[in-house]
Amino acid sequence: MSAPTTSGSSATSLSTSISHENDDNNIVQLPPVNNVGLEVFKRPTQADLGLLETGVFSDFTVVCGAKEWKTHRAILNRCPYFEAAMSERNGFKECQEHKIILEGFEEYEISWLLQYIYSGELIIDEDETPSKSFFEGCVLLWGIGDYFRLEGLCQEVLNQLSQRCMKYSIITTRVRSVANGISFLPDLEAGIRAAWGQDRAAGPVQARLINLCFVLTPYIRDLESFIALLAEIPDFSNRFLKAILGCRGDTLFYQADGSGHICWACRTHIPKIDLQNLQTDVFYIPDPLLASFRSNSQILCSRECYNRVMDIEWQHLD
Repeated sequence: MSAPTTSGSSATSLSTSISHENDDNNIVQLPPVNNVGLEVFKRPTQADLGLLETGVFSDFTVVCGAKEWKTHRAILNRCPYFEAAMSERNGFKECQEHKIILEGFEEYEISWLLQYIYSGELIIDEDETPSKSFFEGCVLLWGIGDYFRLEGLCQEVLNQLSQRCMKYSIITTRVRSVANGISFLPDLEAGIRAAWGQDRAAGPVQARLINLCFVLTPYIRDLESFIALLAEIPDFSNRFLKAILGCRGDTLFYQADGSGHICWACRTHIPKIDLQNLQTDVFYIPDPLLASFRSNSQILCSRECYNRVMDIEWQHLD
């Protein structure tokens, strides 16, 4: 139904601007009122979250499962997914019915989504996840951000995840702190199951979980629950093995800096080794145990140094 117009006047279009002539005969151009309002709504505030909680002035309904949220089109437009669904240009039924039904998600996931759209803040509450897991929450939230095309949400999830991984990595450098077991292991295992067990992609989250496991290898390699996890999720096992082997692209934390090496025997500095153009007679003895606490690989600058540290049957005598 079209809006009524007053006789003798015409309706103002969105592109119409208002001009005002001041005392200096300069024209001041004011933007359309409607556009000003939309710009305000693009900036999340705590007051916006109050609108979501009360549903006052609602003009659009979001449905997931048995739950409904009374929402506001101007605020939902912050999300590209909803913006496309509600656009009159696209002609979707959601635009005509002022209602959208979201399938394939849990109610708490859509609640997280709407809270982020309205407030612009992300609080990962592990108590709301099925396994009470922070890592699982990160997986789910990154998947939500990716599906609904919210790059800011995805990046914030990765920021918080990286901070938590770094915290745990630092804690476990002190052996005494894990003497009685790794308290966060159930949390980590729940996150791994979520990252490799759901349809929605979680590639960047997977990479960070792999690297945390890489750091924890000396502590978790003999734990029954982790060994069972490796058998349960072959794709995860494959990525984890490649990280331990040092395959390119599968480790984030420990990268060679290219500054060279120190000879194991004489402590002489060995420049960066170029396998395509070796300038020195370098010997390399790899650590046979990949999952040791620290690398025991040996690099030696000369045959003399090599023979000095090796048993007679392994020496180069020619």
